[in-house]
Amino acid sequence: MCRSAALACVCIWMACEHARAQDHSVLNEPIRLRHLLSATPSLPDPLRALDCNDLAKVPQIRLQDRDAAFAHVTDLVVNINRLNLRAADNFIEELKRRRPDLAGLPFRTGRDGRLGSDERQRFGKAVQKVHESLRAGASRLDFWAGLLPPDNPQAVTALTQVLWTDSAYRPGLIEKLADCDNEEATRALARLAIFADEEWQRSAARAALQRRDTRPATGILMDGLRYPWPAVAHYAATTIVQLKRVDLLPDLERMVSAPDPRSPERQMVNGVEVPVVRELVRINHLRNCLLCHPPLGNPNLEARDALTRDLPDPGSPLPLYLEPARTGNAVRADIIYLRQDFSLLQRVTDAAPWPVMQRFDFLVRRRIVTEEQATALDFALARCAEDSPYRRAALLAVQGLCRGNQGITAWLLVGGLVLMLTTWLLLGSRRRPARRSDADVRLSVPTLSSKEGLS
Repeated sequence: MCRSAALACVCIWMACEHARAQDHSVLNEPIRLRHLLSATPSLPDPLRALDCNDLAKVPQIRLQDRDAAFAHVTDLVVNINRLNLRAADNFIEELKRRRPDLAGLPFRTGRDGRLGSDERQRFGKAVQKVHESLRAGASRLDFWAGLLPPDNPQAVTALTQVLWTDSAYRPGLIEKLADCDNEEATRALARLAIFADEEWQRSAARAALQRRDTRPATGILMDGLRYPWPAVAHYAATTIVQLKRVDLLPDLERMVSAPDPRSPERQMVNGVEVPVVRELVRINHLRNCLLCHPPLGNPNLEARDALTRDLPDPGSPLPLYLEPARTGNAVRADIIYLRQDFSLLQRVTDAAPWPVMQRFDFLVRRRIVTEEQATALDFALARCAEDSPYRRAALLAVQGLCRGNQGITAWLLVGGLVLMLTTWLLLGSRRRPARRSDADVRLSVPTLSSKEGLS
C-alpha cells in the first residue's frame, strides 16, 4: 500500500515537472514566437509621406498577416498569456524588441494603460448603456433623448470611442459633449475640431468650444500644429484663431521659424544616436485587437468587474456590436495599450464576409531611419521650407489673432475717444455760465421814472 502511494506521488511529480518544462520551453522558444508574429513589417521610404494626400494610402501596420487563420489567433492568445505570466505587459515589450515597425508606437503600459476600479466600473456602464441603446433600434432622436450627457471622463471616452466613425450620430455627439461640463469633453471637442473628416463637423465642434474654457485642450491644439499630416495643422490653426487664443501668440511666433515637424530628429536609442522620424500610420481596428488589449485569461490581470469582449472571427460575419466574453478568445477592453488620434471608415478589398467599409485607427509612430534616408528627407524639406504647410499654418494663426487684436484695439480706442468726448462736453456744460437772453438783460437794467428824473 505504501509502495503504491509512493509510486503515485512520484508519477504526479513527474507529470508536474513535464508540464513545467513544456511551459518553460514555450516561453523560451524564439522561433515559435517569431512564427506567431510573422506579419510583414511596413517600413516605407519616409520620402513617400511628403507626396501622400490620401489617408487611404497611409502605411498600415498589423499584428499578424491578414490571412492568419482564427486557429492561429487562438494559439497566439495562449502564448501571449504565457509570456505575460512573467510580467503583465511582457508581450508588448517583446513586440517592441522584435518588431521594428511596432517599436515606435505610443504604447501605454503599466498603470498608464489601466483604469482604476471606480473608473473601470464607470467605463463599463457607459459602454453597456451606449450599446444597449443602439441595439434597441430606436431612431437617432430617441437614442439621444434617452442618453444623458456624459458626466465623467470615462463616459466621454466610451461615447466618443463607439460613435466616432458613425457620421449619422456625430451631430448628437457634439451636442452631448457641448452639454457636458468637464475637461475630458473639452478635449474631445478639440479632437473633433482638428481631426473630424468633414468641415461641418469641425465647424460645429469649434462653435461648441467657443462657449467654454478651452485651456484644458491647449496641448491638443498646439500638438495639432506639428501633427505629421499637414491638413490637421491647418485645422488646428483655424480653431485657435476662432477661439481667440491670444495667449498662444508667443509660442505660435516661434513655430513660424521652427523646423518642419517631419524632419528627422537625432535621438539616443540603446546608447547610439540615430535619426528618427514621426509618421502617420493606421491600424485596422477589429483585426488587431490583441495589439491594443491583453487577452483574457492572465491571472495577473484578472478583475471581477473587467470589461471583456470576444475577438471577432475573420471567417464569420462581423456582428454589429461585439459581445462580452463568452469564449476563450477574448480581450480586456478596459486595458488599452494604444489610443488613436482619430478613426475613419475605409474601403477594404476582398473583405467578405466582413463589411467592405471597416474602421481604421490613426496614430503617430516614431521610427528609426537610415542616415541616407534622413539626408534625403532633410534635403527635400529644405527645398520647400519657405512654403512649408506648417509654416503657413503658424502664420495663419499669428496673423488671424493679430488681426483680431487690432480690431479689438481699434474698437477700444474709438470707444475710449467717444467716452472722453462725452465726458468733456458734460463737464464743459456744467462749468460754463448760462447765457442770458436779451429780454432778461432789459428787465434787469434799472430805469428812471419821470418823478425821479424831475427830482
